[in-house]
Amino acid sequence: MEEPTSTASSLPAAAATDKEGKSAEFHPFSTSTPQIRAFHLAWLSLFSNFVSTFSIPPLIPLIRSDLALTPSDVSAAATASFAGSILSRFAMGPLSHLLGPATASASLSFLTAPAILSAAFVSSPASFLVVRLLVGLSLGNFVANQYWMTSIFSPSVVGLANGVSAGWANTGAAAAQFLMPQIHSLLLSLKLSSSSAWRLSFLIPGIFQLVMAALVLVYGRGRDRALTTESAKLETETASFWGVVVRYGLGDYRGWILGLAYACSFGSELTTDNVVAGYFYDRFGLDLRAAGTIAAAFSLTNFFARPMGGVASDAMGKRFGERGRVWALWAALTAAGGICFALGRAATRAVGIGGGYVRVFRRGSGCLRARVWRRAFRLQEVSKLKTGRAFITFVDCFYCGERVNVFRW
Repeated sequence: MEEPTSTASSLPAAAATDKEGKSAEFHPFSTSTPQIRAFHLAWLSLFSNFVSTFSIPPLIPLIRSDLALTPSDVSAAATASFAGSILSRFAMGPLSHLLGPATASASLSFLTAPAILSAAFVSSPASFLVVRLLVGLSLGNFVANQYWMTSIFSPSVVGLANGVSAGWANTGAAAAQFLMPQIHSLLLSLKLSSSSAWRLSFLIPGIFQLVMAALVLVYGRGRDRALTTESAKLETETASFWGVVVRYGLGDYRGWILGLAYACSFGSELTTDNVVAGYFYDRFGLDLRAAGTIAAAFSLTNFFARPMGGVASDAMGKRFGERGRVWALWAALTAAGGICFALGRAATRAVGIGGGYVRVFRRGSGCLRARVWRRAFRLQEVSKLKTGRAFITFVDCFYCGERVNVFRW
């Protein structure tokens, strides 16, 4: 009699699913259910893409010296990195439906890992720009990540799951900002030249990205077949993809407002990630490791800021309805804008570091914006999968909208 009881008691997590088999609970510090294990694979895969993409900025002072890069060359390469991520996001929506999010995620990581490895061989401003463009393509994995979370968590917890997955993955930028100068210093201690050291440093993010791609491909594809079958069925029942984009994205003023909010939050965040280490290196005379550590501290706020945005949105929505969600978004964006002005005029290191934590508001506003959008379009007569693709495609038009370098005012 005790054996059935023991068996039943061992299955509470598996039983906490909705009728579609999606988990109705989200415990990110657990590995007890297939959904949570998939969650960890998803965020770590995107984490590796952020590590690769932002492994270059903390070494820019060395790279620009060796390659004789001008400020315009550095800026153009950063813009190319953004452009690459936009292009891949356009492609990753359809690919995630065609192949499934896990397969699409692994495929993109496999295809872009050689780009970061090839950073060791750049020899001119043109080749540097091309490498940054190709490495930036890997951030399109964000689309697969969010679709993957939506496919395994029920609506009651998917917002928090999306926020935590994206936020934790985004800390890959912090890991890169901190580790790359340390790796360079370690290689210098092995009697390598500075030029050889920074080039060999890129082996680490490249290998890490390949390892995560392999793990996702081997262990993460459990839901892909069901999702691709469902997607194919939905394709025959709904309007064409671009028709949905025009009708529910470009045709609704709320989409424009939230797209611009995205540009002012995540767009400026990525701009900051690309320049913050060099800013402290040049303006305050810090060494490479100190500048990278400060830059990493800014990026590390992703660990809690995105989830915090989701929690704040839910709390305000529960108490004040949709108006509360909009208030929360407005407050986060206003705070971020105000601190941006202060940061651009920082005259001391302490003020610069403190002002940099504007990223808490930027990252939180990213999740708030997504929550407001989802609620605003809930009543639209269109499949959820189509709507998600339309939204991601539309807001990516604004992805690079924030190109003002606040550090050079």
